[in-house]
Amino acid sequence: MKYHEIKSTRITRIISGLKALIDVIEYIMELPEVVKIDIHINQILGNSPISAQIKIYSISANEIQEELKRLSEYYQNPTLVYKMELIEVNEQYRGEVLSSEILELYDKLVDYAKNVVINTLKQYLNSGNEYFIAILGNGELVTLEGWEEKVTVPFPPGTEVIITGHTHPKTPCIPSKKDLESTIKLLSDQGIGSIIVSPYCTLCIYRRGPFIEEDYYELIKLSRELGKVESLAKALSILNSTSSKLKYVKIIML
Repeated sequence: MKYHEIKSTRITRIISGLKALIDVIEYIMELPEVVKIDIHINQILGNSPISAQIKIYSISANEIQEELKRLSEYYQNPTLVYKMELIEVNEQYRGEVLSSEILELYDKLVDYAKNVVINTLKQYLNSGNEYFIAILGNGELVTLEGWEEKVTVPFPPGTEVIITGHTHPKTPCIPSKKDLESTIKLLSDQGIGSIIVSPYCTLCIYRRGPFIEEDYYELIKLSRELGKVESLAKALSILNSTSSKLKYVKIIML
């Protein structure tokens, strides 16, 4: 594996800021007292950090104030500025913790990432070698050159990887068993998703919410089933079937 290019762009920094906001929200969602979260993004484009307001509805507001203070001290990201408002509600109040606005954050991040990954990787499809790309938590875009039908990623432990992508220069964008195992590990490590770019199609697998146990086992099952099939039609059928069973993971073919 050879380092090909490392750079930071306005779009990759936006992706980093959106991921930081998702991390904050997922932390808050884990607090048992929280029953609803509202978000409002004030600013997302331009060179300034993403600016967001987060309203937290809690049945025991006093009990989580210190927890939220620790959260503010821990999550420091130069591409995100956020304010939290804590609102106490009674125990009968029930809202939707995973609101449509929160789910759309994942879609928005992936939309930005798809453009970066596809536009970067499609220029290498005729090289014969596989290329790998990663958008990191610090806003860097790393492109690596591998060998024919083989790519190995030498990131050191502790590196935050948000989105990965790689080429299938001679085959369709159907993930191999190893591809899916790498994606499952990425999602388990709080990454967002993975993209495969081929001359024939592009496949995107990403989480649109927390990575829950049910989705984990569906993807494990998918990796085993795809590892046994040789027919493209059968592989597409298996992908479609699995996609309908997933709750917070989306599989999209472009």
